[in-house]
Amino acid sequence: MKTILCVNGAALASRSADHLTQAVVTALAAHPVRVQAVAVAELGLPLLGPLTADLPPAVHRWLQLAGEADAFVWLTPLYHGSFTGSLKNALDWLEYLQPQGYLQDKYVGLVAFSDGQQALQAILGLEQVAHALRAWTLPYSVPVQQVSTQLDKTTGQVAPALQSRLELLSRELARALHVGPQASTPTLALPSINA
Repeated sequence: MKTILCVNGAALASRSADHLTQAVVTALAAHPVRVQAVAVAELGLPLLGPLTADLPPAVHRWLQLAGEADAFVWLTPLYHGSFTGSLKNALDWLEYLQPQGYLQDKYVGLVAFSDGQQALQAILGLEQVAHALRAWTLPYSVPVQQVSTQLDKTTGQVAPALQSRLELLSRELARALHVGPQASTPTLALPSINA
């Protein structure tokens, strides 16, 4: 069974990030995949520095989780016009994945949220990092504008329109992994040019 790792990139405890992560996990659970979730803030990763002979245990744990994943969902709040520094640090540590190196040929779904209108900026930054790590990003991403209107921070209830978008992202990720009912590759019917 394929494994999808949902990475909550919030730098600090965040109900919005936690509730959105749970909504993504729930949407992914509708597919024949194994879903794991990890909060970067809870990993205790040190800042990336010169490689030493012994990597810290937190880094080993992170590299193991990432190395075992067939695909990812990266979720982040917008911080100062981009994604969080703690998520960037975690992604930078992926340089030490062995033996494959980086995220070669793995798929990444992207979710970013903000209380304003700029969540797409974080997604654009994450796309660049995913490509630098040799991963494939889904063509569909979920920027969540004005998250406070889309999510009940007390109950964790996600607005129906946002839930539909998260479900679409999960279907696309499952399809990319070739699992589930929509796993077949679509065929393209082109019009005849000999008219």
